[in-house]
Amino acid sequence: MEKLKPQDLSNACHCNKFKFQSSDEIPVLINTVGQDRGIQAIWTGLNTSADGFNIFITGPSGSGRNSTIQAILGTLSKKQETPDDWCYVYNFVNSNFPKAINLKPGEGHIFKKDMEEFIALSKERVSKAFESEHHDREKGKIISEISKRSSALTDSINKIAEELGFQVNSSPEGIFTVPVINDKPLTPEEYQALDDKTKEAIDEKRDQLQIEINNAIKKGQQMERQLRQKLAELDKRIGLFALDVLIDDLKVKYQNNSKVLLYLDAVKEDIVNNINYFKEDSKQKTAPPIPGVSEGKSKEEFFDRYQVNLLIDHSQTKGAPVVREINPSYYNIFGSIEYIQHYGVMQTDLSLIRSGSILKANGGYLILQAADLLSAPYLWDNLKRTLKSKQCIIENLDEQIKIIPTVSLKPDPIPLDLKVIIVGTEYEYSLFYQYDGDFRKLFKIVSQFDYEMTRNQETEELYASFVGTHCKQHNPSISFSGEAIAKIIEHGSRLVEDKNKLSTRFSIILDLVLESIHWAEKDKKKKVQIKHVVQTIQEKRYRSNLYEEKVFENIHKKVIRIDTADKQVAQINGLSVLGSGDYAFGQANRITASTSIGKGNVVNIEKESQLSGPIFDKGVFILSAYLSREYASDRPFPVTISLCFEQSYGGVDGDSASAAELVAILSSLSELPLRQDLAITGSIDQFGNIQPIGGVNYKIEGFFDICCQEGLSGSQGVVIPWQNVQHLMLREDVIQAVADGKFHIYSIKHVKEALELFMDLDSKKMDKAIIKKLEHFIKIAREYRKET
Repeated sequence: MEKLKPQDLSNACHCNKFKFQSSDEIPVLINTVGQDRGIQAIWTGLNTSADGFNIFITGPSGSGRNSTIQAILGTLSKKQETPDDWCYVYNFVNSNFPKAINLKPGEGHIFKKDMEEFIALSKERVSKAFESEHHDREKGKIISEISKRSSALTDSINKIAEELGFQVNSSPEGIFTVPVINDKPLTPEEYQALDDKTKEAIDEKRDQLQIEINNAIKKGQQMERQLRQKLAELDKRIGLFALDVLIDDLKVKYQNNSKVLLYLDAVKEDIVNNINYFKEDSKQKTAPPIPGVSEGKSKEEFFDRYQVNLLIDHSQTKGAPVVREINPSYYNIFGSIEYIQHYGVMQTDLSLIRSGSILKANGGYLILQAADLLSAPYLWDNLKRTLKSKQCIIENLDEQIKIIPTVSLKPDPIPLDLKVIIVGTEYEYSLFYQYDGDFRKLFKIVSQFDYEMTRNQETEELYASFVGTHCKQHNPSISFSGEAIAKIIEHGSRLVEDKNKLSTRFSIILDLVLESIHWAEKDKKKKVQIKHVVQTIQEKRYRSNLYEEKVFENIHKKVIRIDTADKQVAQINGLSVLGSGDYAFGQANRITASTSIGKGNVVNIEKESQLSGPIFDKGVFILSAYLSREYASDRPFPVTISLCFEQSYGGVDGDSASAAELVAILSSLSELPLRQDLAITGSIDQFGNIQPIGGVNYKIEGFFDICCQEGLSGSQGVVIPWQNVQHLMLREDVIQAVADGKFHIYSIKHVKEALELFMDLDSKKMDKAIIKKLEHFIKIAREYRKET
């Protein structure tokens, strides 16, 4: 057993070791501090081009995972090539399958503008071409030629009819013939009055004439088709004449892009086939459609097909893109096909295709949060599918889940080449790794960010540099004194509960820095002093310790019974840690034990009440094994032991109270009282060796605050495992009380050292008392068996 000295209770940082007097003299921090392992893994993943070397960054919140990867990618991406622009264009063969075209970075918006100007000029030139005298003259020639042939055909029919004694008449119902006798057309009545022989001769000639008329009609229809064909050919020639120069200019401009050249050929062919839409006189629009009924397109709607949907524009991008998706819904990551309501009908076209962040990051890097992937439906499955296929397929989510397939746009898949970086916790990484076999194939690099780093001269100076850098960024007119920086470094060790370590959760340190600046500003000081840092720590505690105050108030009112003086048999002060959010505090727990004649078992009241956790139960089993080994190796152990955390109405877990429980049991067995001015924390093994626990600073300070509240007697103190001495970073008031001899902290290696301290006697005397009581129990048990 060792009674600790004030210098054992903390690792003070002395500002005289620094070469600076204030943060103004410290160079700006450039790199991330204390994460060499994680950063090396990140660079391995970034520099490996093989499939599956995407990166999963693990670590606690505030350890700099996001800021580090963004800083690394921000520097690396500027040295890399900018990826291509991507756009969707109309598919003139099947409009439901828009074509994807990639262009050099920055050419996308130029191509989009070129097409808009091309269509506008095409309308103008085609319209003028069809209004020209040349077009009217050529059109007149064609119509005149067909008209002459049609008139000649009509004259031929009339001549044949006259020779056969008929007159040919036409009406909306068709062509009909009328017999003529003596230059007079016969009426139906006159025809019926003729004799049969005359009627038979007329009918025979009528049939002969009808054959000639039918032949003439066929020839007339052929001439009409020839007219339309020649007029269409004329329109094509005129249209091509107007378009050729424009198309050729674009082809020359994009001669190195085969996809654009194929698209321009398709555009040219489509314009020629739909030349009427380009004529000035084709302004009529279709009537409003009936919902659910397809309709023709108006002139304005028709020209939508020539629009270029510029999906990815890298005209302003320098280097590879770095995209951090802060709202990772399915559509925000993978893109979507939007719909608009038109006369009650939902419609879409290629202009409503929207890109997602995975396409925006193509050729670069995409940063996602693991929690978002686990919580958003269909996100992870589709990300896996995308990474495995190396292509981005833009489709709406309902395409994957709808029961009845419907017609919709199916844009061309776009090939992908990017690195995906997921940021999460160790637990989230374990979930992916254990429950998804594809994860380990797709994310072969894990970058582990630590919550702590070694404390030495170098890391303390890096800490100081961190403080100075963010002080300059937030308020360049204010600086930190060397004493204030030293206090922040001490707080960094306290956060990880280790004298020789510093916290790498720099978001917490940054909050401390910024709030300290606030108090300095409020104090109208140009330099942050140690008192401002201390005030920040105290203010943060005050904001969060309402529950702690309620607990201590109940202890003071004796609502919760905690003794800090005198002695009691089978009662001891154990220590635990309670927390709310990011605030934790230590609390004393009254642990009692009761022993009676029984079967050698330990009744864990917490377990019987279903209030204990598995680690707590394990600690009880271990102390049971110690008792058996120590006192039942050569004799029966006819004792039933019950253990209880008094006034504990919630769950309890952990084995840090097992040493206290064992001491209470041995006190009950020996009937020797225990000091109530001491509290103990520590776990034990089956041989009674003391093992380290967590939260040692909170536990010591919690019991110290209770003692202060009830009045320091000068004998009060806490017993801790010897291994936890290295973890002590206690408050200044606790250290001062120890220095003044008003409070004491002891470290022990074996439970018997604790027994001697709590009982104020040699442990051998306790053993004799226990053996005496056990022999008494054995005697009673034997007499009882004889009687029964």
